[in-house]
Formats: sequence, structure tokens, C-alpha cells
Amino acid sequence: MYQYSLGWFINLFVKAIEEASKAATVADRGKLLNNHFTFSLYTNVCRSLFERHKLFFSFLLTTKIMQHAGAIDAKEWRFLLAGPSGAASSSSSGDKGNASSAVGQSQAANPAPGWLTDQSWSELLGVSDLPAFAGLAQHIASHIEHYKDIFDSNQAHSMPLAQPFESRLTVFQKLLVLRCLRPDKVLAGVQDFVSSQLGSSFIEPPPFDLTACFKESTPTAPLVFVLSPGKLSFQPCMQLWAYYNFQHNCAVVCALALQVVGAASAA
Repeated sequence: MYQYSLGWFINLFVKAIEEASKAATVADRGKLLNNHFTFSLYTNVCRSLFERHKLFFSFLLTTKIMQHAGAIDAKEWRFLLAGPSGAASSSSSGDKGNASSAVGQSQAANPAPGWLTDQSWSELLGVSDLPAFAGLAQHIASHIEHYKDIFDSNQAHSMPLAQPFESRLTVFQKLLVLRCLRPDKVLAGVQDFVSSQLGSSFIEPPPFDLTACFKESTPTAPLVFVLSPGKLSFQPCMQLWAYYNFQHNCAVVCALALQVVGAASAA
């Protein structure tokens, strides 16, 4: 659905180099450039996304940065996306140690069938096979009241786990536990995750700014407006073009646009 050209990306990067704050050292300059370009990429891509896709893009941007830094394990990433089956498919079929662990986990009974579904318990057993989560299922069974409070809470995504897993797991890894216990709160958990890694500005999409769009356009990369019947609003264009003394061109363009939309409506 969404496509962005390499030329557009390169122009955005070059502009970030020109606009990013200067620094006394190469290392500091690199950090400033990295931060400036990341946010510039976010704001520019968000202009073309549907509202429901903006948080997903923020999440993807955050995880890609962390994956590049080696901060996200591939098996944990697959578990978050696909559950136990996705994580299992990434393991070697010849790993007898993992196989015997899985058998032992599968024999553990659901400790709270009254509120913890068999599917959730099965996923908790599955995530416990990942190295960072070793012993999680038994831990939850031993602290069942604490996790029932999390399950019942409207703020399950922000409630701490019982120790030692609260301190042991990263913010990303806690999303996997949330996926097992309260999958309906994963979206809220993703917001907290993105905010903790990149800042709150990456979960608050900037409003549409026509002036900023115009400044980033060039004679070979103009702005194109896709108009639809019943949704015409030339006021922002009129204000922008009046500011740049383009009133005559504005009138011509608006007249042509009205003719095109009128013809399309008649057809």
C-alpha cells in the first residue's frame, strides 16, 4: 500500500545532514544526526499513513533500531509476532535439550483455570522455553495472586511483574508476557515501549503542516493533491500561497481543480 523511493530517502537524509545541530566531536555529531534523521523520517512517513498505521510504524522503527544494535533476540521477536509456533520454528529440530524442556513444560497443569485460559497458559509454557524466560511458568504458578491482579487490571500493561522477572526482563521482553496474559493490552504496551525507547514524540504524530511540506518540495518533486468530491478545502493552500505571494497561481490551480472535480462528479 505504501511506497517510498530511494531518491526520496536520500534527499531526506541529505537534508538531515544540513539541518542537524553541529557538535565539537564526531561522536556527538553522529548522535545528533541520528536523532534528527530518525525523527525527520518518522514525521515525513507519518504524513502519508492512515491514522491506524502510525503506531505500527513507530513500533517497527523502534524495533529495527534495536535489532540493528543487537538488543532484540530473533526468537523473542518471532514469539511476539506469531506465538509459540513461531518461536518453535526458529529452533533446531535436533536440539534435544529444548525438546526435553518442552515436554516437561507441557506436563504442567494450568494453576488457575478459573481465570487463566488454557491458551494463555500454553503460551506461557511456550515463552518459558526461551532462555531469558526460563522458569516463568513456574514463577507465575507460585505468584498466582499477583498475576491475577495484573489480569484483572485495566492498566495491565503498566503493572510490574513479580520479582525477579520485573528486574530481569527488558521493556520489550515484558511485551511477550503481556501477550500471553492480556493480549488486548499489547497495543497500550507498545505505546509505552516506543515512548521508553525513542520518546513520547514518536507516539504523538505531528499534525499536518502544509508549510513544512512545501519547504521540502522541489521543482522535480512537487506536491500533488488528490481531491475527492465533497471534501474540498483550499483554505490552507490559499493561506500558504498568499504568504509566498502566489495568489495568481493559486487562483488558477483552484479553478482547474474545481473543474476537474466537477467533471468527475458529473460523470
